[in-house]
Amino acid sequence: MQKDAIKALVTILGAIIFNLVFWQEKLALNLLLFDVFVIGSVFFLYPGMFSKPATLWLLLGHAITLAAVLVNNTLLSKLACSATLLMLMAFAQYLHRSVWYAAGSTLLNFALMVVSFGKGVGALQKGKLPGIGLRRALRFVVLPLLIVAVFVLVYAMANTVFMNVLSDMGMAVQQFFTQFFSWFSFGRLAFLLLGIFVTGALLLKSKILFFQENDIAQHNDLIRRK
Repeated sequence: MQKDAIKALVTILGAIIFNLVFWQEKLALNLLLFDVFVIGSVFFLYPGMFSKPATLWLLLGHAITLAAVLVNNTLLSKLACSATLLMLMAFAQYLHRSVWYAAGSTLLNFALMVVSFGKGVGALQKGKLPGIGLRRALRFVVLPLLIVAVFVLVYAMANTVFMNVLSDMGMAVQQFFTQFFSWFSFGRLAFLLLGIFVTGALLLKSKILFFQENDIAQHNDLIRRK
């Protein structure tokens, strides 16, 4: 599977986690769970970040701000935690020395997230497994299920106890599907899309390296100008 496809899968998984832990919840341990997933994913997708001292220092600073959110939960600690996470993602994905250029790369990730995610989804579609065929599906799945269903109905009509058990099972299945489909409200779907956007902007590296190239082109020597 191509790397873009893997990134798309990780983004979708992150969006689901985002939806589950943050929906109608305040920031607490749920932030820690999502944070661990994002950092673990960026380590997996960009393993070269271990060799960057700046990234390791940012990781330490982010861990401190995350602990401050869990202990104090103030607005300042949340802003500091968000800023260090964004800088950590930028320095992990790009070659940067300047915080300002890293911020520019972060903005590019957010601006081009839809394009990056679209490429990953396209790679997923190209790499999907071939179907097993309608005839084989009917032979090995549908027909056995129909035979079992007919047998269960005949036995239930002849046995009152089994009929009651079957009725209770049907009520349980109906309740399950009612709760399951209530999960797909418009607000929950919009929140899932927000999770895809946030996770993708954090994990998907833009193909445009404008800020990285300009950062590398800068010189560290100070030149005196009269």
